[in-house]
Amino acid sequence: KEKLAELDKDKLPPPAPEFSRREVLVDLALQPGERDFFARAAVNRVWHRLFGWGMVNPVDQMHSGNPPTHPELLEWLARDLVEHGYDLKRLIRGLALSRAYSRSSVWAEGERPYRDLFAVANVKPLTPRQFGLSLQLATTSPESLPTEDKPWESYISGQENRAGGFASLVEAPTEDFQVSVSEALLFSNSDRIARNYLSNGRDRLVYHLENLEDREAALQAAAWSVYSRPLDKEELKLLGDYLAEREDRLNEAWQQVVWALITSPEFRFNH
Repeated sequence: KEKLAELDKDKLPPPAPEFSRREVLVDLALQPGERDFFARAAVNRVWHRLFGWGMVNPVDQMHSGNPPTHPELLEWLARDLVEHGYDLKRLIRGLALSRAYSRSSVWAEGERPYRDLFAVANVKPLTPRQFGLSLQLATTSPESLPTEDKPWESYISGQENRAGGFASLVEAPTEDFQVSVSEALLFSNSDRIARNYLSNGRDRLVYHLENLEDREAALQAAAWSVYSRPLDKEELKLLGDYLAEREDRLNEAWQQVVWALITSPEFRFNH
């Protein structure tokens, strides 16, 4: 019992410091006159995270010489944030349910509107952790994903831990991000990529695809796993022809198909 008591004692948070710079910063930020600036900055950062482009850019340059693209909207959202006790869940829910957030990144006709207008969705690169987790899930056999007996919460937590190692291998995206040479070489030459995402283990997507009898169904399963959408006719024919030419080495061919999907811009960037 004494040992258990000591362990419980070790789990207690440390006592509050006599002086906290963070507490002083919060007090200053929420003073009359400063509170509106803090709320606008918070809204702008959340907006930037969800839309890939802020109403004020760069996000850390909010001042009179750098006005927002939509001042009335920014003021309204900031006021709503303050009036509801800085409820970030409310802010995120409102933005995520908006028509602006639901817009497609595809602009079919004419010149594409500038991103300041938010008339079309901005294409956003995945962060290293998002990329790592997406790779982990996309290359897992659908039959190995959680069921009612295995809750998603614990499963995702474990997958996030596994993806953490990969996240350290790719750079965090910045404005006007382009895939680096080092990232391209990593996917082209690293045994880690082949071992973790393209192996023929029973819990891997490659194994699942190779063992489906219906070739078209297998290709569509690959697209749903990686892109969360079906292949169109042209894509289906292209990949089907590729596999047909490699009937004598199907395992390698399926590895190449999955590799092509996970190294594509559609997978690397959030549309």
